[in-house]
Amino acid sequence: MTIRRPEHFTHHEVQLSDVKIHYVREGAGPTLLLLHGWPGFWWEWSKVIGPLSERFDVIVPDLRGFGDSEKPDLSDLAQYSLERVADDQAGLLNALGIDQAYVVGHDYSAIVVHKFIRKYPDRVVKAAIFDPITPDFGPFYLGFPHIAESWYSQFHQTDMSVELVTSSREACRIYFKHFFDHWSYEVVPFFVEFEVTVPHLRPA
Repeated sequence: MTIRRPEHFTHHEVQLSDVKIHYVREGAGPTLLLLHGWPGFWWEWSKVIGPLSERFDVIVPDLRGFGDSEKPDLSDLAQYSLERVADDQAGLLNALGIDQAYVVGHDYSAIVVHKFIRKYPDRVVKAAIFDPITPDFGPFYLGFPHIAESWYSQFHQTDMSVELVTSSREACRIYFKHFFDHWSYEVVPFFVEFEVTVPHLRPA
């Protein structure tokens, strides 16, 4: 399998009403909007953009605050509400002159897609979600034995997480290698994932 790096994709930016959004776009056909999880960015979809682009106009944005999209002031958390993020997707489609799209959301974006469907039902052809956060998921997600897999979500809420993981390149490498090794279905070329992922995981 040929490894595509970020520079092999076509990157764009669009200024919405209150935030600049970065996105990757490829292909032709019906629009397919792919929304990443937390704490990720468009690269999560990098291995499927090419195949999907053979049948779809694939659009893969970085959500506000993620990747190369603009990062509004964290002192105003309302700027990161689900309402705002869902509105961003409608704004993106408007800016690109697109009336309707197939929409897919992963992880955190499964919630975004739910919100988008409820608020903008006429903009959605069909939608799909996976790895969703469901009502009352907390006791399972943060309970024993699953906490062995989900501990990172709580670790990332602490101030020390940024200090520890970014204390050296080696510390950063060890941290991310754990997830690539532990969660990958197949062995991935870690050096590529590391070099692509790390520069985009900047605290807002």
